[in-house]
Amino acid sequence: MLTWELIPPGRRRAGLLVAALLILLAPALHPLLRPVVGVPSHLLWFAHILPVALMAYEFGLPGAVLTILTSVTWVAGGERLFGAGYGIAADQATMLTLSTAVGSTNALVAGFALAVRAEQAQRRDLAQMVTAALSASPEAVLLLDAHQEIQYANDAAGRLFETPPGQLAGLPFGHLLAENGEIALAAPEKAGGQQALQVVARTINRRPFAAELSVSPVHDERPTPIAYLVTVRDQSERVRREQANRRTQTLTELGATIASIAHELNNPLTSVVAYAELLQGSQGASAEATADLETIVHEARRAAGISRQLLGLMRRGERPRETVDLNALVERTLKGRASNFAAHGIHVHFSAAAGLAPVSVVPGEIEQVLVNLLVNAEQAMHGARGRGELHIVTRSAGQHVEVQVADDGPGIKPEHLPRLFETFFTTKPVGVGSGLGLSIARRIACDHGGDLVAESELGKGATFRLCLPAAGPALMSQEPPPPAGSGSPGRVQTILIVEDEPALLQSVERLLRRRGFEVAAVADVGSALEQLERRMFDVVLCDIHLGDQSGIQLYHAAAHRRPDLRTRFVFVTGDVLSLEVRDFLDSTGARRLTKPFELTELLHEIAQVLRAA
Repeated sequence: MLTWELIPPGRRRAGLLVAALLILLAPALHPLLRPVVGVPSHLLWFAHILPVALMAYEFGLPGAVLTILTSVTWVAGGERLFGAGYGIAADQATMLTLSTAVGSTNALVAGFALAVRAEQAQRRDLAQMVTAALSASPEAVLLLDAHQEIQYANDAAGRLFETPPGQLAGLPFGHLLAENGEIALAAPEKAGGQQALQVVARTINRRPFAAELSVSPVHDERPTPIAYLVTVRDQSERVRREQANRRTQTLTELGATIASIAHELNNPLTSVVAYAELLQGSQGASAEATADLETIVHEARRAAGISRQLLGLMRRGERPRETVDLNALVERTLKGRASNFAAHGIHVHFSAAAGLAPVSVVPGEIEQVLVNLLVNAEQAMHGARGRGELHIVTRSAGQHVEVQVADDGPGIKPEHLPRLFETFFTTKPVGVGSGLGLSIARRIACDHGGDLVAESELGKGATFRLCLPAAGPALMSQEPPPPAGSGSPGRVQTILIVEDEPALLQSVERLLRRRGFEVAAVADVGSALEQLERRMFDVVLCDIHLGDQSGIQLYHAAAHRRPDLRTRFVFVTGDVLSLEVRDFLDSTGARRLTKPFELTELLHEIAQVLRAA
């Protein structure tokens, strides 16, 4: 019956016509066979079971009834006309017996055919329901035969593999994998059931993607699978999330490492800045020595600015901004790179806009952005031709001011341009670029309310534009600092410095003495408490970390003895990550200085304490 079901409808109808002709021919053949076989020739009537079965299966009960009635009628009529030979009728008993026997047999065969028809219809309905359910499934489902060739694919599989589902039928399953399909399906079979497999699949157009396979072997009574039901899930989004999580974790670990390194550099950098300022203020130095000291001070401040920038990755919005002349900032940065440009054959052309509005920025951070742009341009030009022309232009742009850095290097590939500011993306060789410079530079620009954009045409150089908001009138006015070392008329202000780094302690002490303050310097909490017992200090400049003790302990002990000292503390710290330190400073409202700091910042905090006293 299964074979008959697979016959096309046109051929089935032709077969039924042939079967119907057998009904007509059987009575005609019967007299010819009787002389040869005798009475058994009557069995020819039982050949009617074939057309009866086919008609019942094809047309159901109406076809069965019609065929059985036709068969019985022909048996009775044929036996009457030539049951015993041409023109000789069979006897009444023979006619009745044959009609009853053939009719009963046909009825049994028809019943069996109708039962098969009903079962096949039920199976078709079930298959259609299963097919509809699989088609409605949001997951891609494939049915493979024992040879792992695709026999069925639902709509979701067609979408996943980017082809109509029917196009997948007949394909080897391995054609959809970047790995060997047979090996992939063997694992669940050995495990004795369904198992999830992580593979790299590919669409019909060979585009690879991460996928998870759930393979269920289909068994009958045989030990080996007769088919495989495979569910394919696209894991591209999961892989992207895992990659993003790993990158986030990497950035977090990198940030903690950077902050730790910057924290360790804070004390020596603060000492370098302080000693450089001390030397700069010395008398009797030659013009050349004065210029050298100016360079030392500038480079020390730039190094301190870099440290602040690194720490700024872990804390935002804590660095005070200054209203500065952008032209002067660019000139200072170019001066610091002048020797490098000369050594690499780079000619610099700087066009400063007249009357350029000032900007409110953290100078060290903006200088670091400019240094990054200049270094990138220098490396690109020198690497391409061993020389180059660098053009820097400042200009006003409405409510913003811009610095344009343009080189005549090899330019940037179009496919690289959209990713230029991505973290860890770099076009430089391994070991040369980290992929952090431009991403940090753009982040700094955005933190200042501006932006950093790039334009390039391959073979014609690259242009970077740093855009910053112009400072408003309120930002242009700065409150003049009070005279150093003077508070109440006729009295010199006293400062207690508590710092366990000898170089930093000595340099800050000398700077403040030179500014006219009376200074006492100690290195631990016990000595500080002794000083506070003996005399009154206008300001207590205290490091947070003091070896095995802390400035927090000193604060609580001193405030317990003399509550008026609560407002006289200025804490110095490089610990920007400790929640304990942050909570303490926020809860007490104490003033703070973040290492590394400059003399102007130190004097500003001291002045604020003196003004509030």
